[in-house]
Amino acid sequence: EEAGDPADIARQLTGDDPAGIFDAVADYLTGKGWTVEREQIAGGANGYTTTDGTQRVVIDADLSPAQAAKTALHEAAHVILHAEEDHAEYVEHRGIKETEAESVAYIVAGVFGLDTSAYSVGYVAGWSNCDTDTVKATAANVLRAAHTLADAITTDIPATAAA
Repeated sequence: EEAGDPADIARQLTGDDPAGIFDAVADYLTGKGWTVEREQIAGGANGYTTTDGTQRVVIDADLSPAQAAKTALHEAAHVILHAEEDHAEYVEHRGIKETEAESVAYIVAGVFGLDTSAYSVGYVAGWSNCDTDTVKATAANVLRAAHTLADAITTDIPATAAA
């Protein structure tokens, strides 16, 4: 879930999603049995992944196309890495889980030409408490999920966008 104080140091992305990342991620998640919806979210979160068995990913309807694409990647990373975990595990280790999800979003967005550093760097710094050991500890999971997600959505994004 993208919410909480660490996001306060992250700047919302503006602009478009010319590569079609959002739609590609939505197609990927739908193929995995998840529902992707755009709706207004109260409380400042950009998106969330349900943990009640309903398999829903919700992205705030008011986000710019670029921020929505990045948020979809973030939530897809939660699906890949954390959907099978007990919710208590997520709560107990939320900083690590959010660091992982945002790092995946940053890497995969970059593969498709969307620079999310204005948002992602501050978000990861906040959730990791600027602890390089935390970031290093997440590297293997981050790379595994980034490869999974990038490979899955490449077929939906034109080659020119991925160049």
